[in-house]
Amino acid sequence: MGPAAVIAAAQMDGSISLWPANGPYLRPVSRIDSAHARGTETSDIVFAPDGHRFATRGGDDTVKLWDIRRPTSPVATTVLATSHSATSLAFSPSGSQIMVGAPQSIAVLDISDLSVLRHIPVGKCSAGITRVLWHPRVNQITAAATDGSLSVLYSQTQSMRGAMLCAGKRSRRRADDVQVVGPIITPHALPLFRDDDKPAVMSAGKRRREAARGSSKHAPGQPLYGHGKGGNIGINETQHIMKSIIKDTMRDEDPREALLKYAAVAESDPMFVAPAYKNTQDRPVFDNDADDQVPEMKRRK
Repeated sequence: MGPAAVIAAAQMDGSISLWPANGPYLRPVSRIDSAHARGTETSDIVFAPDGHRFATRGGDDTVKLWDIRRPTSPVATTVLATSHSATSLAFSPSGSQIMVGAPQSIAVLDISDLSVLRHIPVGKCSAGITRVLWHPRVNQITAAATDGSLSVLYSQTQSMRGAMLCAGKRSRRRADDVQVVGPIITPHALPLFRDDDKPAVMSAGKRRREAARGSSKHAPGQPLYGHGKGGNIGINETQHIMKSIIKDTMRDEDPREALLKYAAVAESDPMFVAPAYKNTQDRPVFDNDADDQVPEMKRRK
């Protein structure tokens, strides 16, 4: 479908039919009989950027340019050998050139008369080019060959991004590509650094004895048992932080003195049950001399 809202389709009898994009699709509005040879497969139909012309790539080794305003005969025709039944073509972003896949190269055709301007070789490809795409934004040409290879053609001055992002990067070196020249000598293999008295590998029995004696340099600390042993267990992070912030002053003050300092307040302003028994409560009388007398211990029989 082109910018002029026209759908083009090719038939096996060599004809090309045109339908309006918005319908109806009961019959084509225009039909080009014998556009290509009967029994051949038209591999590609591409509209030009102007929307009025389109190019076809036929199985009869021809490339033709058509105008939808006068579709009775082609505007230009050229003969170009095809290497595959699915060979495509592509217009340049300006619409002045046509890229067509050819054996081992891309043929550049002038849109005025379809004359071959040049052949662009595609790398080391030894097969035929089937698919061609010219990206207008990055200004790069992508070509696919029958051998499964994919090539990207770009210009150092006119192309941007795309394949240029990775073309200048060096490929990563694999471990298999590293070549070792000469022997590899480790420091402890030299006689100067070798310690013949101490075995290089400690036996399992010696490791157990070293762990039991705790003489190993990197031995972990022994586990602690019991509730709050040494302040290291039985406490979480929050309790540890609160303990460092809030000072515990419970043991700094005598509990008897802490209660007696409220005696005068309790007597002057009684609360709760005390006022109900104030008038009938006996006044306590304490024996102050009893504390000075120490009772004698009874003799055991």
